[in-house]
Amino acid sequence: MKILHLISSNGFYGAENVVIELSKKLNETEFNPYIGIITSNPCQNESFTKAAGKFNLKFLVFNCRGKFDPKTILEVRKFIRKNGIDIVHSHGYKSNFYCFLSTFGIRVKKISTCHNWLSTNKKMRFYENLDKWALKKFDSVISVSDSLREEIIESGLRRELVTTIYNGIDITHFDCMHKNNELKKSLGIDITQKVIGTVGRLTLEKGHIFLVKAFAKVVPELPNTILLIIGDGPLRKELENAVDTLGLKGKVKFLGIRNDIPNLLGIMDVFVLPSLDEGMPMALLEAMAMKKPVVASRTGAIAKVIEDKVTGLLVEPAEVESLHKSIIYVLKDTKISSVLSEKAYEKVKNEFSSTKMAQSYISLYQKYCKERGLSSPKNRKIIMVEIAGKGGICHYTYNLSQELSRYNKVVLVTGANYELIHKKKNFKLIGIFNRFNTGPLFIVSLANIFRDRAVEIIHFQLSQYPAFVLALVFLAKLMGKRIVITSHNVESHEKKVWEKSIYKCLYLLVDKIIVHSYSNCLDITHKFKIDAQKISTIPHGNYLFFNEEKLPPPVPQDRFNILFFGYIRRYKGLIYLIKSLSLIKQRIPQVKLLIVGTPTQDFDDYQKEIKDLSLQDNVEINLGYLPFEQVKNYFFCANVIVLPYIEASQSGIAQLAYGLGRPVVATSVGGLQEVVEDGKSGFIVPPKDINALAEKIITILSDHKLQQRMGD
Repeated sequence: MKILHLISSNGFYGAENVVIELSKKLNETEFNPYIGIITSNPCQNESFTKAAGKFNLKFLVFNCRGKFDPKTILEVRKFIRKNGIDIVHSHGYKSNFYCFLSTFGIRVKKISTCHNWLSTNKKMRFYENLDKWALKKFDSVISVSDSLREEIIESGLRRELVTTIYNGIDITHFDCMHKNNELKKSLGIDITQKVIGTVGRLTLEKGHIFLVKAFAKVVPELPNTILLIIGDGPLRKELENAVDTLGLKGKVKFLGIRNDIPNLLGIMDVFVLPSLDEGMPMALLEAMAMKKPVVASRTGAIAKVIEDKVTGLLVEPAEVESLHKSIIYVLKDTKISSVLSEKAYEKVKNEFSSTKMAQSYISLYQKYCKERGLSSPKNRKIIMVEIAGKGGICHYTYNLSQELSRYNKVVLVTGANYELIHKKKNFKLIGIFNRFNTGPLFIVSLANIFRDRAVEIIHFQLSQYPAFVLALVFLAKLMGKRIVITSHNVESHEKKVWEKSIYKCLYLLVDKIIVHSYSNCLDITHKFKIDAQKISTIPHGNYLFFNEEKLPPPVPQDRFNILFFGYIRRYKGLIYLIKSLSLIKQRIPQVKLLIVGTPTQDFDDYQKEIKDLSLQDNVEINLGYLPFEQVKNYFFCANVIVLPYIEASQSGIAQLAYGLGRPVVATSVGGLQEVVEDGKSGFIVPPKDINALAEKIITILSDHKLQQRMGD
């Protein structure tokens, strides 16, 4: 299930932190999170995007020109449709409004986390009323405190639709931080000075002015103290003026927005949160995780976290005198300070972890999975369709199905005479296809398989018979399923004119295209005019399962064998390898070329070339399909595997050679040049260049240590 977290952001504050922590946890589950940042100034989101990038979270920025931008709504809407988003989870009043408009008429669930409502002026009251109206159109609303939940319910939302989920943090980021004297020095703070600190946006509801006034009373009693105000906002100038008026210049430092909050918390002797109104402040939880004694206002969800005189000290909002006395009390009594700090740490560790927060959200998401008929991973099915049931694509699909079955139920629909029938399978196997003898009634069986409600994705392997695959894709489309196609051949190598339109229909019809190399992606976008965003490049997996002994035997020292393996087609350039063999023979007379595979055209031309060049004693031919169990024997007796292709999309032969520990010489066509690391795992040569091909093969055959090193 795909979830878009939509947030209007101009920095990295509490709500942004919640989105990061929740997305990190979701990334470890079956859910697929995206972070959509609505902003009028992308530069202000650098800390936010860096945090997302650090944890490999998928994010995108929606530029918003002004308070209301219809273009942004259209961009969000396009993203939701294109990526098949199931849930849009918005955070904050602006994001809620954009979420409502962007999802109008689209079948998605709308969830909002309400972090706070602030009726500080007419403008904010207008936004709050707009938010209350929009939230009535949502499927669920999350409040971060019980008091906020009651306020949301009083605004007209049904009680059963409003849930309280407290914010949580990843405690591991904070519990190893210690006081950093170098940081104190860099900020112009003497290491003997006591540090009082606070973190938050400089806005009216955060109550910074009362902390500044309380600090003015602290200084006469404890002159060796300093106040750090971390964060930025519209009240900064006003606060700086108040500092000057109260004679605190040099004693109060405004640090602005910082991305090293844990380090800054580490140098504080007391953390103060003087808010007038709060939801569940992340900064408070972080300070507790850092084992800092806390003085905070009794507002919002703070009293749920801070038990007065147990996990911190509580004061009434805007009470300057109480704030001043509490700060003095904590700074003077180090024993009490230590006890409060330890209790605070235990509280946040046990009750306000990001894991606990994420579990609550995941339970809510899973509820909507059931409502939409989307099953959990244990019950969800992926149908894998691979027609042949034997050969390289069959082996590739076996590997893929085995791995996917670790996360979902996989049903492989394949050939009736499935080649790997005796191998261990964690997936369900249904053999239907029988090449050209497949009876018409198979369509009924296939429709029943596709119709299953638990099936979310049908994944087709495309390497041949595009017209037949197209018919199956149409059937899957009629069932309303999402369709993925892995294109092993971007187009037919035989270049049949009528097939090009079939390939284009396939690429337009499916929801996602997977290719194995960047060059394949370029081919599809240029030749078929397909949007590159529809294509994912996923490199071809390995074939380690061919070698059950796990470690391949050493490259043979007493032989000089070249292996050409796989279907024998014109585009694979075997004729050029045969021609280069005559050059190799001049330097290495005992060289042998093993040609193993099924010809798709007359083999006489190759036989004639071998005879004309007097290479009969240097060529061993095994025409026909080689059973799975015998494949590795040919690779193990080879010194080098050669792919002299004239053109290619990709070839699994290179991965098979790698899995069996053998070096590769390939031509610089298609995706081959992205697989073979020139000079490391083999060599790359130009196509049709028999001299270059011969030279690189001779280089490998003449140096056994190089063979072994490349094979390793």
